Amino acid sequence: MQGEHAIAYASRSLTETEKRYAQIEKEMLSIVFSATKFHRYIYGKEVKVYNDHKPLEQLFKKSLLSAPMRIRKMMIRLQWYDITVIYRKGKEMQVSDTLSRAFLQTENQHSEFDRQEDMINMLSVSIDKYAEIKSPTQTELSALHKVIIDGWPDTRSETPVEVRPYWDSRDQLSVLDGIIYKGLRLVIPPSLRGNMLELIHKSHLGMSKCKQRAREVMYWPCMNSDIDSMVINCTQCNEYQKQQPAEPLKPTPTPDLPYSFVGCDLFDFESKKYLLVVDYYSKYIDVAPLQFENAKAIIEALKPIFACHGIPVKLRSDNGPQFSSNEFKKFCASIGIESETASSKNSRKEPLGLS
Repeated sequence: MQGEHAIAYASRSLTETEKRYAQIEKEMLSIVFSATKFHRYIYGKEVKVYNDHKPLEQLFKKSLLSAPMRIRKMMIRLQWYDITVIYRKGKEMQVSDTLSRAFLQTENQHSEFDRQEDMINMLSVSIDKYAEIKSPTQTELSALHKVIIDGWPDTRSETPVEVRPYWDSRDQLSVLDGIIYKGLRLVIPPSLRGNMLELIHKSHLGMSKCKQRAREVMYWPCMNSDIDSMVINCTQCNEYQKQQPAEPLKPTPTPDLPYSFVGCDLFDFESKKYLLVVDYYSKYIDVAPLQFENAKAIIEALKPIFACHGIPVKLRSDNGPQFSSNEFKKFCASIGIESETASSKNSRKEPLGLS
């Protein structure tokens, strides 16, 4: 068409095989037929193709690998042309709809896009497993099969409830030999999903490898979350899974003078409480028994130690209530000590690794 005026048209009927194509495949076939027929008109030019099947517009925006097998072959045929597919409502396409009524009967009853044996050989599925999937697909996914063949409605709410989980993948779904495909992956019926999960997880490869293995061959809605649940609940996978690496130890720099930087902590020995004070310079240890485990008792125990060795510049302790109390902070401030605390839940950060 030039503007809104038809300068040439062509049409043909579908073969018996093509009549069994999914609606999106029929629409794609019409574009291939038109491009081939008017090759001399459109080759080397930018061409807009209007179509009333909305999923087809989205399909052309995705990569070639995400397309179903038969549609992928058609898209490869269209690589010669610089076409842009634009969705237009059917009621706005009066000219093409009217002219399509006067079609010519097709003499060649063979479709070049219907070589199933080539497509099946591209799958990593045995013949027995292929037949096993085919039987329940016809019974359990019959509603999805019908929607794919007849065409998807314009809105999600118009689709049957059991088909809505497949709405976001509608432009990648197709039917071949009684089996539903998403691209090159087989859509697994519900009754076989448990068995497929066991096969995927049989080697205990871990969450990422199991997902990668599944994505190469099969698909069903929420497949990733099902694999996550199986791996998380597997005791063997949990035992040998990769652990988070431990934080590297950050040693405290050695101070320049003795007893300028000390650390203190509490510990129990034979049901008695003790205060431990360590010099970061000499690693000299002082231990003082405690009658009570409170700030006042700790302050009284520190006074003779500081009187013997001198008052330090900095004192490190954990975030225990005795060391974080106002009474202990006032004591340190009164004699000019800088009080520093570290997490009590991480002994690697505490003074000399004490806990």
